[in-house]
Amino acid sequence: KVMMPSVSLGTMNMGKRVAASLVTTALRAGFRAVDTAPTYNNEEQVGEGIRGSTPMPFITIKVPKSATSAEEARAEVTASMKRLGIKKGDLVI
Repeated sequence: KVMMPSVSLGTMNMGKRVAASLVTTALRAGFRAVDTAPTYNNEEQVGEGIRGSTPMPFITIKVPKSATSAEEARAEVTASMKRLGIKKGDLVI
């Protein structure tokens, strides 16, 4: 059974220089979910902020609309997980 938190930290407008520290701070303050996408251009930094978080937050990965086939969507999700440094995402949109 997967429980999705009702509030998620959006990372769309986080610049690369501040994303890691903002994510870490938000998770320490009680956020339990993080929303990310490759089009935000900050997944490596968001992943840095997630690392070491206990418990691991609920991760939402958005597939870019340019991925128009199942194979392309799968490749995008795999690449996002690699950039984030995670082995699984909880929700793919």
